[in-house]
Amino acid sequence: MRRCLTAHASSSPSSLTARITRVFFRRITDVSRRPRRREMGKHQPQAWVAIAAAHASEHDDARAYLINLGARAEDVDDMLTKHPRVRTYDVATEIAPRMSYLSFLEERGELKGETAVACALRQPGVLERKYETVFECAQRGFIAVHKPFAVRLDTPRGWSEKTEDGTGRVEKVRFIPRWDGDASCEDWLNIRFPDMHHRFCHQLDTATSGVVLTANTREAAGSAAKLFRERRAKKRYLAVVFGWPENDEWTVEAKLSKDPDDVKGFKERVDEENGKASETSFTVIQRGYCALEGRHFGEKVSRVECRPVTGRRHQIRLHLMHSGHSILGDQAYSEDSDSFRMFLHALELKMPFDDETLTFATSPPPSFEEAVSAEPLA
Repeated sequence: MRRCLTAHASSSPSSLTARITRVFFRRITDVSRRPRRREMGKHQPQAWVAIAAAHASEHDDARAYLINLGARAEDVDDMLTKHPRVRTYDVATEIAPRMSYLSFLEERGELKGETAVACALRQPGVLERKYETVFECAQRGFIAVHKPFAVRLDTPRGWSEKTEDGTGRVEKVRFIPRWDGDASCEDWLNIRFPDMHHRFCHQLDTATSGVVLTANTREAAGSAAKLFRERRAKKRYLAVVFGWPENDEWTVEAKLSKDPDDVKGFKERVDEENGKASETSFTVIQRGYCALEGRHFGEKVSRVECRPVTGRRHQIRLHLMHSGHSILGDQAYSEDSDSFRMFLHALELKMPFDDETLTFATSPPPSFEEAVSAEPLA
């Protein structure tokens, strides 16, 4: 981690886990705000959401925990033999929240008949949920972190309204955790760096892992926003895509717009007539084979570096789909609902400030790298 005149000392993994497990709520302070129209005012600070799963302990063992959930001991041992790194995952802040997440998906029928335990044993990379501080500079007012996949950037906030008799205000809540340990990157930042107001300088999809830059002063937020507005901020991503692209390098300039056929309003589409100008350049890093146990095992896949020029919503995902090489695990723009995650990772963010250029970078997690084999698989 790069450090610059930081005011925060590093914490060991065990002490940080203990601290995270203990700290669940932020004290709500009384703040008087001028109400908005329709008698609605800005919300007061919302309670922190637990990062650690409440039903797990930092002293739990990965093997014992999975067996306690119903997995057979021999199946767990076989998985741990093939994937020994799982033993390093923290149970309270990684494995337990991920298993709660899988159980949530199972209840919704999104695991296609597979149980949460079976899914975790088949593709144990789903249990990985490590946060990391990759840059910290109190002087400049920036903190950059590694956000795990399937983690929201921030927690939706509520709002305050006047009581019926008009004598006070009541807080309305927009967000209730959906599973044990359902927390955002913002929640982790609030616990890791208390007494700071964290402003995200850019967006990163929930399904995407990688580097995220936050500013804890208005000046820092303003200087970062200026670079994004002028398109001087440069990003690099790494994706694992289906197939072997014919060319080693190519650029896509397909215009993008909202997908009117998506009733949920989530998806975008390629729209050359009415869409917004978009541009992404791609370079093939490696051609190989899918090593994930499941429906796509042994299929041709490629590691591709992605460099967006513009910053449209879902731009990289759509431009790769438009190229005929959808991202592995992208349930919105591919037919893959079997892979445990969407294989898109934000590698690097380069910010050319007036006085110096800062580069914030984080490597893909090991489970990302292990999804591709250089050799054919039987």
